[in-house]
Amino acid sequence: MTSPVERISGESKMSWPWKRLKGKTDSFTAQYLGQISSVNPSSFNVFPAITFAASLARGKPMALLTNGTVRAETAARIPIIRMTNINLEPGTTPLADIIAGTKRGIFVDTNKSWSIDDLRLNFQFGCEIAYEIEDGRLGRILRNPLYTGTTPDFWRSCDAVADRDSWQIWGLPNCGKGDPMQTMRVAHGAPAARFRNVEMG
Repeated sequence: MTSPVERISGESKMSWPWKRLKGKTDSFTAQYLGQISSVNPSSFNVFPAITFAASLARGKPMALLTNGTVRAETAARIPIIRMTNINLEPGTTPLADIIAGTKRGIFVDTNKSWSIDDLRLNFQFGCEIAYEIEDGRLGRILRNPLYTGTTPDFWRSCDAVADRDSWQIWGLPNCGKGDPMQTMRVAHGAPAARFRNVEMG
């Protein structure tokens, strides 16, 4: 199988539009204080969305491109940088075939705890359940599984992505930030996937 993430090979400043599901990420710059922007919204440009929030701090409205990651709970609140809604599109291989093609591994299911640094580089995720994979078959249950690593290395190690049958929406129901607190719905969609040489605990 060829890697479904061949474009993840180092520092990246944007997500390729054809690698994502076409979600609605309306521009926050389309209208500000009754003035219409002359800039067309874009969901995959390389300009940081924080520049819009910075323009508010100067007190002068500006028309800037956005990637949809800065959102406000209501029109009366200042937009805040949110967790991006990133979707991993399904591949063409059934999950059963990926498991059958794995000589030795661990099948983990459903994250229950997470820790990631401010740079989003080093991470550790705990899962609800895991199963040993031996010679292409699921085996015994493993308790309290966790996996850890660095983000670029982790995504570079992905060598198989399952088909749409395993794809579903995951993630927290909300992201809470700000003072006063603003709540925003967040999630991401992903199928099962296989990653090589991941550190497990």
